[in-house]
Amino acid sequence: MMRKNAGLSLALAAMLTGCMNLAPRYQVPDVALSERWVGVALQAQQAGVAPHDLGWRQFFTDPQLQALIETALASNHDLRKAALNVELAEQQHGIVRADKFPQFGFRGSAKRQKNYGGRISEQYQVGVGLSNYELDFFGRVKNQSEAALNQYLQTQEARDAAQLSIIKGVAQLYFRWRVASALRDLAQQTLRSRQKSYQLVQLRFREGLAAGTEVSTARSLIAQAASSYQKQLRATQQAENAMTTLIGRPLAELTLPPASPLSQQFLPEALVASLPSEVLLNRPDIRQAEYGLKAANANIGAARARMYPSITLTGNLGYVSPEFNTLFDSPSRIWSFGPAVELPIFDMGKRKANIKIKELQQKMAVEDYRKAVQSAFQEVADALIARQTLTQQYRAELDGLNATANTLRMVRAQVQEGLANGLNLLDAERADFATRQGLLVTQLEALINQVDLYIALGGGLNETVSADALPADTDSALVIPADAVVEPASEL
Repeated sequence: MMRKNAGLSLALAAMLTGCMNLAPRYQVPDVALSERWVGVALQAQQAGVAPHDLGWRQFFTDPQLQALIETALASNHDLRKAALNVELAEQQHGIVRADKFPQFGFRGSAKRQKNYGGRISEQYQVGVGLSNYELDFFGRVKNQSEAALNQYLQTQEARDAAQLSIIKGVAQLYFRWRVASALRDLAQQTLRSRQKSYQLVQLRFREGLAAGTEVSTARSLIAQAASSYQKQLRATQQAENAMTTLIGRPLAELTLPPASPLSQQFLPEALVASLPSEVLLNRPDIRQAEYGLKAANANIGAARARMYPSITLTGNLGYVSPEFNTLFDSPSRIWSFGPAVELPIFDMGKRKANIKIKELQQKMAVEDYRKAVQSAFQEVADALIARQTLTQQYRAELDGLNATANTLRMVRAQVQEGLANGLNLLDAERADFATRQGLLVTQLEALINQVDLYIALGGGLNETVSADALPADTDSALVIPADAVVEPASEL
């Protein structure tokens, strides 16, 4: 009879555990997007490689930059914290998930006491007990476990998003560092050139061939070049400090390989712009927002379940005897098994307020998701638009540099022959210096654009991918042509 009753109780428990789900049905929110991005993406389609099929070590071909990214991924404090958050969420999910299963425990006791009248009594007990196992009829435990699982997955995506942020930050800072070094060297070379020009103007002034305005203008240009040199020297040193913080280690401790020229920073293959649906799949920040929304949905279900009765089971199976030597005899066997019901009646609206809170949090999660999607699409659209214009901008400025360089050579020849005065030379030097500075700034924008597009399209999660994923022959689509790059005089 005991076995029959116990079997019926377990069958009832199994039936009740097939619970209803009070969580709202999950639906991917609609997001209002501009059709312009889709048009830009379609125009940008060409033979090339998808960013998510390209490891960061294959995309960034500069050995020095590769070493800095590798160090940052191993030592950056924010990335380490993100990894610890993943481990923490995994353990928290394990705790919540354990509530879905019965918890059994062994119990044993031995008691000896003196009763009224001086009589000594003993009692020995051993057994296995089931402690307050909740029959999840209304899905509270299931939804709590579902929420914890999605929170765990959310932290994984947050860790991946942090990795992309670190890679993007290191690459962009590296290029700013390189270009600041190039601008510093350019300012130093210009300063030396202007000092020589100043000596020439002074000589012409002493011979009565130059006016005083030429001397003062030459001195002014020397001061401008000196100021520019100090500005870029400061930018270079500050970039070094920022890089130390970003990679988590002092640069002096690293043995960095030689840097590649700025014209050889990326693969010659073009990055293929993904269509909107692919962007959703490849970006961890969007997946992170979606998991947060799923967790908020599950929390609503758990809060609603608290409005209904909570049914728990408690049971024990074991032996009890006043004498130890008869503890495991058949007459000493005992068991107990029974449900307990807790029904909320009056709590001053506490449970209803909790449901409202979870619903508001779910609405906030919807807005976070929409914002993440729109921000992602904006980043892709901006990067694609920049890629379309920067190449032409750079070539136009390169033509301008050739023109100013020719002008400077001709003016110098005319000054030597007495056909032009010092002011003409100073003006030509000023225009050449400004054009070279502008060209380096545009070069920096083009390099950063390549990084922006790669990360925006979901690249960077893998270090390398199979060589089979790369196209064999693809036309070069670099923004900066390899034969038209102003290189710094010295590397980092």
